Amino acid sequence: MNIPQVHILSSNPKAKILLGQEKGALFISSSEELRSLQPELLDASSTILLIDADSAAALGLETEVIDRIYGNCPRVLFSTTDLSDDIIQEFKAERSFRLPFTIEDVLSFFDLQPEDGFCEEQQRILFVDDSSMIHRVVESILSPDCYILEHAYNGSEGLDAARIFRPDLIITDIEMPVMDGYEFCRLIKEDSRLRDTPVIIQSSLEDGLHIDRGFDAGADDYISKPVNGPDLISRIESLLKEPDETRETVLVADNSSLVRNMVISGLKNQGFNCIEGSSGTEILEIAEKGGIDLYIISHVLPGLSGLEAVRKLRKKPETGKSPVILLSSRDSQMDIRKYRSAGISEFLLKPFSMDRLLAQTEKLLAEYRFKKEKEVMSRYLSAEAVSHAEETALSDPSGETAVRKEARTILFIDIVGFTTLCEESEPEKVINLLNEYFDLCVSRIMENNGTIDKFIGDAVMAVFGGHEAAVVAAVKSSVEIIDTLKEMKMLKNSSLQNIDLRIGINTGKVVIGDLGSRHFRRDYTIIGDEVNVAQRLESRAPENSILVSSSVASFAPGNFEVESFGTISLKGKKEKTETWLIKGLIHQESH
Repeated sequence: MNIPQVHILSSNPKAKILLGQEKGALFISSSEELRSLQPELLDASSTILLIDADSAAALGLETEVIDRIYGNCPRVLFSTTDLSDDIIQEFKAERSFRLPFTIEDVLSFFDLQPEDGFCEEQQRILFVDDSSMIHRVVESILSPDCYILEHAYNGSEGLDAARIFRPDLIITDIEMPVMDGYEFCRLIKEDSRLRDTPVIIQSSLEDGLHIDRGFDAGADDYISKPVNGPDLISRIESLLKEPDETRETVLVADNSSLVRNMVISGLKNQGFNCIEGSSGTEILEIAEKGGIDLYIISHVLPGLSGLEAVRKLRKKPETGKSPVILLSSRDSQMDIRKYRSAGISEFLLKPFSMDRLLAQTEKLLAEYRFKKEKEVMSRYLSAEAVSHAEETALSDPSGETAVRKEARTILFIDIVGFTTLCEESEPEKVINLLNEYFDLCVSRIMENNGTIDKFIGDAVMAVFGGHEAAVVAAVKSSVEIIDTLKEMKMLKNSSLQNIDLRIGINTGKVVIGDLGSRHFRRDYTIIGDEVNVAQRLESRAPENSILVSSSVASFAPGNFEVESFGTISLKGKKEKTETWLIKGLIHQESH
């Protein structure tokens, strides 16, 4: 006995969760759903009926109604409590179960295994065609080991069958009595429970007009008759294939549910995650939650128009970066200027082809990914390194290294006694401390137009230009870091309460260029004696002080105050170095 279908009559949400809808069972949770079933579409030999005794009254489960629809289908009664023999007999059940239980338990009672027909790998296909011969042909093509085939002979009958069986895929003819394939496809795509179901139109109407009309009705694919077995199986497998990974998230908003469903279906077939909206206000509400990579929005929406919604999106940094495709029936030069000024990335004139929309989607998302990658790269590389990489990619495909010598100001910051601190603290506390410390240093450096060259353990190496303004900016960053640290030490919840810093600054000519393997991995950095001096100055600085070289102190007049720290020996330098402590900034009045 082959059991491909289990129907469960229950209004209990808990039962739905416990029995697992993903197993392929059909849940009927209202008396209206029950009475809408068509008895002629149910095969008593291929259905097991599970009846929730606790929901019987709410569902109006009278035995004559069940008999009329399900006939002699095998029946099982279940409840959250033990059931009496009288109730079991009343519903003509062969067995009762007490929750929790599984569908596998039911199949086992009937001496069935999931692979006997109730197989998770099997996929259900609804075939709708008014020709019995074509039904037999398609049935001979589709292996029963892979597919469970349901049959309907016109669009109206197919719609009822789709609502009962919830198929994984639908194949439909166009020319049929009662309801043709166009109307059937349109109604499928407008039904919220069925709209994600792929639909293949299989017809002898081969001209472009009918094919376009089929896709406009929401079809996912179009095949010409006579039926070609390998081609049909290939198309089915393509539409049923699960994407390897979920791609970007696209918000689709259109006032037409048919257009929405067509776009969403096409995007999902390409692996995109889709969220739908039906008004401009809803777009803004969804966008506020974040995570939208691209918007596909109709110009005409109820309430707030698509164009106004985009203008509002663009005003906020958190929602204004993602690209937008506008779907519009207006393409005058004035309209196009409005679209561009509102921040529309691309627009498509209605009616449009799904292929064109997918091409635009892929193009915009590729550009969006590149921008995001560049933003992320800037967190790991200095702005100068990113700029150099871009220039090299365009002008130096040979892989030759680039080197030059220029003036730069180098700033080193380090935590006093960090090794001891690591040994005495929990790892989580050390990580929190470093994150807060780096946030403090990096924010002040970036605010003063410096770039982070690298992090070396707990040390920060920053680079500024070589002119007077750059030297002043480096000193200003350092003073602000020390002052902010003093404020942080006063806060009870700060991780920086017990740390002290040393800062060293030097300016002069450095070597700038590629360092590393010519073929595999390079760093774009600065090296040379002036860099070493800055690092040595930092190591000799008093706690919470800024020690600088004479080349930096020479810019002090009118900019910052210095105090001599004397002439000291620096590691690696034969001659002693004159050094200075920064005592504060000179605040110049603007005129």
